[in-house]
Amino acid sequence: MIDLHSHVLPNLDDGAKNLEEAVEMCRIAAGDGIRILAATPHYRPKVYENGEENIFSAVSGLQEVLDREGISLKLVPGVDILVSPEVIPFLERNPGLTFGGRYALVELPAQFVPPSTEDFFFRMRLKGFTPILTHPERNAAIQDNMRILEGMVDKGVLVQVTAMILTGDFGDHVGVIAVRMVKSGLAHLIASDAHSPRRRVSILSRARRVLEELVGHEKARMMLEETPRRILQG
Repeated sequence: MIDLHSHVLPNLDDGAKNLEEAVEMCRIAAGDGIRILAATPHYRPKVYENGEENIFSAVSGLQEVLDREGISLKLVPGVDILVSPEVIPFLERNPGLTFGGRYALVELPAQFVPPSTEDFFFRMRLKGFTPILTHPERNAAIQDNMRILEGMVDKGVLVQVTAMILTGDFGDHVGVIAVRMVKSGLAHLIASDAHSPRRRVSILSRARRVLEELVGHEKARMMLEETPRRILQG
């Protein structure tokens, strides 16, 4: 399996606190059958000022440790960007943090969808970037009105649902929303959004079993293997 969303790099955001946690997160992922893990720390202006230089360095350093420890996991660099006017200039300055030179993880605020979001995604696509909207099941406005997400998908936005939310680990309400997204075809891939080796972990196998019950074996395989692979290949 391929996990395209994790906060595994130590000391870059609210994810892994140190190298030991990062290695343990990777060990858990490899043990769960994940073979490729995207290390995608937050980029938020004036909060998490991550870019190619420090992310590439952190990925290289962690990969060296994994190889030395015999942990069979390939890391790829990425970034998880909060919707803002700075996103497009940031991606143009840091193209190596897209997947396949094209796809970028983008997240919304938790409580609302900014009025300019539709125009923002349109401008991203004009510049050659395809947004992958991370965990929209956690957004309060989308929870209340799924048509907001339908409109985004109709305009070419891809959607990533969080594995542990789909399996109900974050409560029934948001879990039901995630299931609705999957069953209605609004979710294109599943990722862990892992932040630690304890509560928010890089485990996809449990979500795979839920997916197989909801949409069948082949669709589950597409969401956890083939679609992420195609995204990485551009």
